[in-house]
Amino acid sequence: MVTPGTLTTLNKPEINEIFEIPKGEQKLSWKPDEKQTNAGVFQVYLEDHTLGNLVRMQLLRDEQVMFAGYKIPHPLEHRMEIRVQTASGTTPNDATRRASQEIVKEVNRMKVKFDDALKKHYESMEVETPVEPKMAIGDKEPLAIQR
Repeated sequence: MVTPGTLTTLNKPEINEIFEIPKGEQKLSWKPDEKQTNAGVFQVYLEDHTLGNLVRMQLLRDEQVMFAGYKIPHPLEHRMEIRVQTASGTTPNDATRRASQEIVKEVNRMKVKFDDALKKHYESMEVETPVEPKMAIGDKEPLAIQR
């Protein structure tokens, strides 16, 4: 029974469901479509519309991709499904790999432009640039240290 003045949340997921991949599952899995050739579904745990829309848009830029879409099956399930269908010259895995590589390149280009603009801003204010390591997305070690 709920008493007045207490806050209750129905259907609230357990905290570990939000941050942990369910046992027996992988972060990313692939299931080919049984009815269509060169088609299938990627299942991605612990991701949401941010990644789904980004991957979908990049896939649709590829001329070999005939269909790309994503959905979140249920708001309380922390997984996303990305459906991809390609022309006969390539596979959905290859198209998704190319899309992922292009996304990483684009993010790195944006980071370089942002860092350059920030450096110009600090120079225009005649303020010393803070010391921070510059890393490209996907790198394991800092590229250089600004001074």
